[in-house]
Amino acid sequence: MDAAGYAQFFTVLLIFLLVVGLTYLVTKWLASWQKVKTAGSNISVVETYRISQSQYVQILKIGEKYVCLAVSKDSTEKLCELDANEITIPENESPSIGLSFKDIFKNAAGLVGGSDKN
Repeated sequence: MDAAGYAQFFTVLLIFLLVVGLTYLVTKWLASWQKVKTAGSNISVVETYRISQSQYVQILKIGEKYVCLAVSKDSTEKLCELDANEITIPENESPSIGLSFKDIFKNAAGLVGGSDKN
Protein backbone atom coordinates (compact mmCIF):
# COMPACT_ATOMS: atom_id res chain seq x y z
CA MET A 1 0.00 0.00 0.00
CA ASP A 2 1.33 3.42 -0.88
CA ALA A 3 1.25 6.68 1.07
CA ALA A 4 -2.07 7.75 -0.45
CA GLY A 5 -3.68 4.53 0.80
CA TYR A 6 -2.40 5.11 4.33
CA ALA A 7 -3.57 8.72 4.25
CA GLN A 8 -7.02 7.63 3.10
CA PHE A 9 -7.19 4.96 5.83
CA PHE A 10 -6.24 7.38 8.61
CA THR A 11 -8.65 10.01 7.25
CA VAL A 12 -11.53 7.52 7.38
CA LEU A 13 -10.44 6.39 10.86
CA LEU A 14 -10.31 10.00 12.09
CA ILE A 15 -13.76 10.73 10.66
CA PHE A 16 -15.12 7.58 12.32
CA LEU A 17 -13.65 8.57 15.70
CA LEU A 18 -15.07 12.09 15.35
CA VAL A 19 -18.53 10.69 14.61
CA VAL A 20 -18.35 8.33 17.61
CA GLY A 21 -17.16 11.16 19.87
CA LEU A 22 -19.87 13.51 18.64
CA THR A 23 -22.49 10.81 19.15
CA TYR A 24 -21.26 10.30 22.72
CA LEU A 25 -21.40 14.03 23.50
CA VAL A 26 -24.86 14.48 22.00
CA THR A 27 -26.15 11.46 23.94
CA LYS A 28 -24.76 12.84 27.21
CA TRP A 29 -26.25 16.27 26.47
CA LEU A 30 -29.68 14.81 25.64
CA ALA A 31 -29.67 12.70 28.81
CA SER A 32 -28.86 15.69 31.01
CA TRP A 33 -31.40 17.88 29.20
CA GLN A 34 -34.12 15.27 29.63
CA LYS A 35 -33.22 14.80 33.30
CA VAL A 36 -33.47 18.55 33.96
CA LYS A 37 -36.71 18.81 32.02
CA THR A 38 -38.43 16.09 34.08
CA ALA A 39 -36.85 17.04 37.43
CA GLY A 40 -39.71 19.25 38.59
CA SER A 41 -42.39 16.90 37.36
CA ASN A 42 -45.31 15.84 39.54
CA ILE A 43 -45.40 12.40 37.93
CA SER A 44 -42.84 9.69 38.66
CA VAL A 45 -42.68 5.93 38.17
CA VAL A 46 -42.17 4.28 41.55
CA GLU A 47 -41.99 0.68 40.34
CA THR A 48 -42.59 -1.38 37.22
CA TYR A 49 -43.24 -5.12 37.20
CA ARG A 50 -43.20 -7.09 33.96
CA ILE A 51 -46.02 -9.60 33.61
CA SER A 52 -45.33 -10.76 30.06
CA GLN A 53 -43.51 -9.66 26.92
CA SER A 54 -45.66 -6.55 26.44
CA GLN A 55 -47.62 -6.23 29.70
CA TYR A 56 -46.59 -4.38 32.84
CA VAL A 57 -48.00 -3.30 36.17
CA GLN A 58 -46.76 0.13 37.20
CA ILE A 59 -47.05 2.15 40.37
CA LEU A 60 -46.99 5.88 39.67
CA LYS A 61 -46.78 8.76 42.10
CA ILE A 62 -48.91 11.61 40.81
CA GLY A 63 -48.66 14.55 43.15
CA GLU A 64 -49.26 12.97 46.56
CA LYS A 65 -51.33 10.03 45.28
CA TYR A 66 -50.13 6.60 44.25
CA VAL A 67 -51.89 4.90 41.32
CA CYS A 68 -51.50 1.33 40.07
CA LEU A 69 -51.78 0.90 36.30
CA ALA A 70 -51.90 -2.07 33.95
CA VAL A 71 -49.93 -1.14 30.83
CA SER A 72 -49.91 -3.14 27.62
CA LYS A 73 -48.96 -2.51 24.04
CA ASP A 74 -52.49 -1.45 23.12
CA SER A 75 -53.96 0.04 26.30
CA THR A 76 -53.45 1.42 29.78
CA GLU A 77 -55.95 0.79 32.56
CA LYS A 78 -56.14 2.15 36.10
CA LEU A 79 -56.27 -0.75 38.54
CA CYS A 80 -56.56 1.09 41.85
CA GLU A 81 -55.32 3.93 44.02
CA LEU A 82 -52.91 3.07 46.82
CA ASP A 83 -52.23 4.73 50.14
CA ALA A 84 -48.69 5.88 50.87
CA ASN A 85 -48.45 3.44 53.80
CA GLU A 86 -49.20 0.49 51.46
CA ILE A 87 -46.09 1.19 49.40
CA THR A 88 -42.55 0.12 50.24
CA ILE A 89 -39.99 2.10 48.27
CA PRO A 90 -36.61 0.33 48.20
CA GLU A 91 -33.54 2.46 48.89
CA ASN A 92 -31.53 0.86 46.08
CA GLU A 93 -33.87 0.54 43.14
CA SER A 94 -31.19 -0.93 40.90
CA PRO A 95 -27.90 -2.70 41.60
CA SER A 96 -26.23 -0.52 38.96
CA ILE A 97 -26.95 2.77 40.77
CA GLY A 98 -23.67 4.50 41.46
CA LEU A 99 -21.74 2.42 38.94
CA SER A 100 -20.21 4.04 35.92
CA PHE A 101 -20.69 2.71 32.42
CA LYS A 102 -17.09 1.50 32.55
CA ASP A 103 -17.83 -0.67 35.62
CA ILE A 104 -20.99 -2.10 34.08
CA PHE A 105 -19.13 -2.81 30.82
CA LYS A 106 -16.32 -4.60 32.68
CA ASN A 107 -18.87 -6.77 34.51
CA ALA A 108 -20.67 -7.60 31.27
CA ALA A 109 -17.39 -8.38 29.49
CA GLY A 110 -16.41 -10.68 32.38
CA LEU A 111 -19.71 -12.54 32.05
CA VAL A 112 -19.35 -12.94 28.29
CA GLY A 113 -15.72 -14.00 28.63
CA GLY A 114 -16.74 -16.79 31.00
CA SER A 115 -14.99 -15.47 34.07
CA ASP A 116 -15.86 -12.73 36.54
CA LYS A 117 -12.62 -10.71 36.70
CA ASN A 118 -13.03 -7.23 38.16
